Amino acid sequence: MKTGTLTWNGKNSLTDFSVYITGSGTHNAAERDVTVFQVPGRNGDLLMDNGRFNNIQVIYPAFIPRTFAAEEQAVRNWLRTGAVYAPITDTYDTTHFRLGRPVGELTFEPVRPNGANFQITFDCDPRRFLVSGDSFTTITGGSWSDDNPTEFDARPQIAVGDPENGMEIEVTDGDGRVTTFTATDDHVGLVIIDCETQDIYDDSTLANLNSLFTISGEFPSLSAGTNLITLTGNYSAASVRPRWWEL
Repeated sequence: MKTGTLTWNGKNSLTDFSVYITGSGTHNAAERDVTVFQVPGRNGDLLMDNGRFNNIQVIYPAFIPRTFAAEEQAVRNWLRTGAVYAPITDTYDTTHFRLGRPVGELTFEPVRPNGANFQITFDCDPRRFLVSGDSFTTITGGSWSDDNPTEFDARPQIAVGDPENGMEIEVTDGDGRVTTFTATDDHVGLVIIDCETQDIYDDSTLANLNSLFTISGEFPSLSAGTNLITLTGNYSAASVRPRWWEL
């Protein structure tokens, strides 16, 4: 029986469209991206690990029990408006969310008296993000420390308010690697350092500020083990969104 619900792009399947779902694909895991080579005269395949995971399709069987005629067009509009990756949550796994977009045809199978069966298919980022790592945590006393609860390196966002010339943000990952961001000028406003997209920008204007900081190496990640962020110099506030994830 289809009794669960999902949310995507800010809409809830049940409260907005009277749609129930099952979560039969909720816990499926993505495939490792591996290139396979066949060499003439050599038995077996050669494998090259590309260091990433492929996207995964997640399918939700869905059902509108009594109001199909009234909800049909609204469901179409919800799942066919724009091409955007947006958060997907469902009631079968409340500790994780995915990023995905609807794909494939919508094929409705009417059932009496006024319902319909169909399925919702999402093309998803291979990662299942932990809800616990998706919000900003305030950095107090100039430092933040936390253990990565997963086996996978996470690419955090670091927010710092009103950084002044010379202030530093030092990130030490669980393997002891150190990356230092050093402000080269004063800036008024909240600055976001996004280690996933490798961008630095003003949170209110989205103006690119990559030149505001020098970086001692590459944008860091938070690896398994204890990770530490320390801040020195003048700034008004700071926080971190770790973005923990697993398969």
